[in-house]
Parts: sequence; C-alpha cells; structure tokens
Amino acid sequence: MSGSAIQGSPVPAAPGAFAVSPQGQAGPMYAPHAKGYLGEQTAGFLLGRKGYVILDGPSGAGGHDITTPGLDGAAYNPLTDDLLIYDNKSFRRGGTVGSASAITNNLANNLNALIKSLSLASATLPPEAVLIIRRITPRLHSAMRSVNGAGSWPRNCRLAVTAEAGNSTGVGARLSRKGIAFIDIERDL
Repeated sequence: MSGSAIQGSPVPAAPGAFAVSPQGQAGPMYAPHAKGYLGEQTAGFLLGRKGYVILDGPSGAGGHDITTPGLDGAAYNPLTDDLLIYDNKSFRRGGTVGSASAITNNLANNLNALIKSLSLASATLPPEAVLIIRRITPRLHSAMRSVNGAGSWPRNCRLAVTAEAGNSTGVGARLSRKGIAFIDIERDL
C-alpha cells in the first residue's frame, strides 16, 4: 500500500497509528509521527490541568499538522502570570534535545503568527478570553522586538522544550545558552 499519511508523509505498509487530521480526515498515520502527535496533545491537556490557558496548539482540530511549521504550543497561566512558549520533543531515545527550530530559527515568524492569530480570535472570544489576550499581547510584542535585536526578553515569558510522550531529559548547551529551559510539565509546573 502506498499513499500519503494525514500529514503528507508516506504511509508504511502496516501503519503503526491511526489519527484524525485537523481537517477531520481519519486515517493511518506514519508511526514515528504518532508519538509526536500524542506528545503535543498530552502537553496541552497537562498544561490545562495545571491552570494554563492554551493560546496556540496542540496539533488537532484548529491546530497545525504534526510536521508543519509553527509552535507546538503557547500557554498562559493567569494565576502565576507565566507565559510559556514551547516545542515538544517526543523522542524515543533518552538524553538531551539539541535543536528546537520552532523556538529558535523560526521564533520570529511563529511569534508574528501567534500575535496575528490572537488578534483575529479576539473578535469572536468571550470577554474573559479577550482580557487574557490583552494582558499577554504586549509581552508577545516585546518578545518579538527582542528576537529582532531591539530590546530585552520580557519578564514572565519563557521558551521551553517539553518531552511529553518522549524520553528526553533536558536541553543541550546550545539551547540552554539561548535561554531555553527543559520543562517536565508534571514535575516542574
């Protein structure tokens, strides 16, 4: 059997997973992508359980496909005033994560997309959600200026790698030097 998986990757002869795409299409999923899909979904649910409001992600209805560009998630906790922008790495192997392009190389584009998305969503959201967006939008603009070399990184705004549904244990030196932390959602939040 050949064809395309939901995310546009080749379907193996015996798919190891089954999923529903953001467009609502059910079908086989390339098995290695299933772990990432599960990790992004799990991160969102765990953050919600910890009091965070999901601003972007995870993949699924209304989100992005598992292998397409974009943030794996952005979440805000109104009680702690913590804004978390993250990339989930659901690696099979243990050890440290060496790259996270969504929050390094592509951060400016992803912040810009997040700002635009939240601005558009504000027109249709309930007032309490709009208040949250108004509270974090200046912080996102400050982060964007910082990425572009015109200011410092905003307070209470963190870049992180998570490893839900994976075995990673930290971030490597290169990511750490960029201020990116490793967060185990269950343990660290």
